[in-house]
Amino acid sequence: MNPNHKLKSRMIMALVLATALSASSCSKYEEGPVFSLKSKTKRLASDWDLEELKGELPLLKALSTMDEGLEYQSEVTLLDYDIEFEFQEDGDFELDAYYAFRFTLDLGGDWGPITSELIREVQLDGEWEFSSDKEEIDIDFERNDYDYGGIFKERTYKIIKLATDELILETEDGDELTFDN
Repeated sequence: MNPNHKLKSRMIMALVLATALSASSCSKYEEGPVFSLKSKTKRLASDWDLEELKGELPLLKALSTMDEGLEYQSEVTLLDYDIEFEFQEDGDFELDAYYAFRFTLDLGGDWGPITSELIREVQLDGEWEFSSDKEEIDIDFERNDYDYGGIFKERTYKIIKLATDELILETEDGDELTFDN
């Protein structure tokens, strides 16, 4: 075998290895993927079902803080949920959500606590776009008639992972949402 050919083969192998090693440390998102043949928009454009929630849902946060400054106390407990985000390539967005929760209101005195189990379905349309060099997603719900107390006006999510089969987003409050499709 020609010594020059052997040297070229080793140099090519070293170059491929160096490229692979450097690419593994350059992922845009904390949990990857390191490399994808699909664009970020193509990976995001899908129906995503919420599989895991670390923290609280925005609707429940709004309900649980509505008694601040008042003379009564309330407690909200999430019983069940089904949430789907649909991102379309053209920038359209749809949120479909079903929440079942227990709402307890304690007026104090002789009344005692009042408890009710409620079901809430939310369907919202909006527009999405990448921001912060495609490290975040901004969702604008301005075209809806009802904004649910302001919690669905605009939302920004930090992208933790954007793969073809898994999406992990972090809310502005640090809660983490894991979706699959």
